[in-house]
Amino acid sequence: MQDLILFIIAFSVGFVHTFEADHLAAVTNLVTRNIGFSVTAKDGFYWGIGHSATIWFIGLVILVFKYNISNTSFSKLESIVGLMLIVLGVVRMIHFKKGHQHTKFSSPKLAFGVGVVHGLAGSGAVVAAAVTKTSNISSGLIYLLLFGLGSIVGMFSVSAGLSWMLQKLNFKITTLVTLFTFFSSLICIVYGSVIIYNSLFTI
Repeated sequence: MQDLILFIIAFSVGFVHTFEADHLAAVTNLVTRNIGFSVTAKDGFYWGIGHSATIWFIGLVILVFKYNISNTSFSKLESIVGLMLIVLGVVRMIHFKKGHQHTKFSSPKLAFGVGVVHGLAGSGAVVAAAVTKTSNISSGLIYLLLFGLGSIVGMFSVSAGLSWMLQKLNFKITTLVTLFTFFSSLICIVYGSVIIYNSLFTI
């Protein structure tokens, strides 16, 4: 019964985890690239897959092979997330300036890669929780698996929700959608810069 409660918590924490600022910045950037509910929802799904795959892989390394990764190393990896956000924002700005506001194609490889990077930087605390809250390796891996599943469901929901909102606005207030696209790219650049500064130049 205790394990069941813990696993439910793991799924719930994974779901809530997707609403962190850097995740939302990245997925908003992805959503504004595409048109179509199913297309953008698929990107959210692939983000969740990439994020979960990285966390589960690192969990295997730490739980099964007993390889210790320092908190400092995980902290420095945050700079990769910052750089990725800046690149996403700049590229989106360039496309936006050229008038390529939307595409008709999904970008599962891009979404998967963004998810992988996010998982790489944020896996330390998740794996630490799996180690401290579970009593054995198998329970720890199940914890990580359910956390990842929660992340997939969460990001799928976020992407689908944002896509639905933009489609509704696109028919009514095109200018508002344009501003949303512009500012989402700007937020990626600014927030990415803040992450890099905090991870490299602060203790």
